[in-house]
Order: sequence, then C-alpha cells, then structure tokens
Amino acid sequence: MDNNITMYNLKKQSEISDFSDRVLELENLYRRTNELIFNRFAKRIELPVFVTIQSKGKRRAYGWCYTVPNWVASDGVTRIAYEINIAAETLGRPLEETYVTLVHEMVHLYNLQEGIKDTASRSDRHNKKFGATCSLIGLANKADDYLGWTTHCPWSESSDELHKLLDAYREEGRPELLQVNRMDDHGVVWKPGKGEAGGSGEEGATTGTEKKP
Repeated sequence: MDNNITMYNLKKQSEISDFSDRVLELENLYRRTNELIFNRFAKRIELPVFVTIQSKGKRRAYGWCYTVPNWVASDGVTRIAYEINIAAETLGRPLEETYVTLVHEMVHLYNLQEGIKDTASRSDRHNKKFGATCSLIGLANKADDYLGWTTHCPWSESSDELHKLLDAYREEGRPELLQVNRMDDHGVVWKPGKGEAGGSGEEGATTGTEKKP
C-alpha cells in the first residue's frame, strides 16, 4: 500500500448508497413522467429503454437518446433496448435541470415511437416537430437560430403538471442521490461552458445513426 496516498475526508462506505440506487432514481422519474405526463397528454412510451448514467466524454451534452436500439444480447445480434443517458459529469446540476434533460430525451424517444422525425440532418438541430411535442406534454421550449427548437428555457415556464410531478418526487423520492458530479481524468469538476449554460440543459447528442453516436 502506498503510504504517501492523499487522505481525503470521505464518508464510510456504509453511509454511501450504491451507485445503482442513483440509476433507480432516474428510472423512477422516467416511469412517473411516462405514466403521469406522456400517458395523459400524448401516449405512453412503450419502447424498451435503459436509463443510464455514463461519462459524456468529449460530447457537449447533458444527455442523449439513441434513435436505434443500441443495447444487444450477448449474441451481438439480438436488439434489446434503446438508451437514454444523463451525463455523469453534469448530474449534480439543480434537480429541475437534470429533469428537463430527462424529459427532453423522452420527447425524442416518444417521437421515434410515433414515427416523427424531430431533428434535421445535423442531429443537434431540433425542428418544429420536436417543439410541438414538448408543448404537447408541457415542457417549455423556444426557437433558436442555431439549435432550432431548444429547451433552454426557465423551469418556471414548463407546465404545472411537470412542476407537481417533480415536487412530489422531491418529497417521496431520494433526490439527494442525484446531486453528485463525476470528476474528469484530471480531477476537474465539469462546469457549463459558453453556450452550455441556460438553466435547463440542452442536449445536442441525440444519435441519428449507428455509425456516429
């Protein structure tokens, strides 16, 4: 053992919830939103999906949704599920911002299910059909010269139903488990760069092809 190892003020392992519990909290929010929002104002999302927490790497993204089922069985052929991810480095943003990212990606998955093409050929430019579905389920959105339709909007502009859902989750769930950030390989905690701040988490990484996620 390296006797020169830096000693940090760490919690005991017994006081830390398993990482899987954090994924369960995102799945909890996904299921609530699917049942109480999409099922009520649009249609329930029936496509199988894994909600994950992974590093964003070099992506300038708070989250993403694959538009092909990118999870496969051990045979390497049988397709199992789509993926919605929240970038690990950005997870510690205010809860409502992380939630907007999740709902944003759910809009993409819903549009995929319904055969609605909601991005231009450049996958981070959202078209008016994306904005229309956001409006349908109560997620604030607006037109942007660069991004097309964006969810870079104050949380206060989203619907009362979304606010009630998130408020109920704060009381009944474990939102504190989502208030963590992952450092990069240099020990740096991610901060929004120019064009990335905006209060609601714009996600420019919806994947349109399998070759370019």
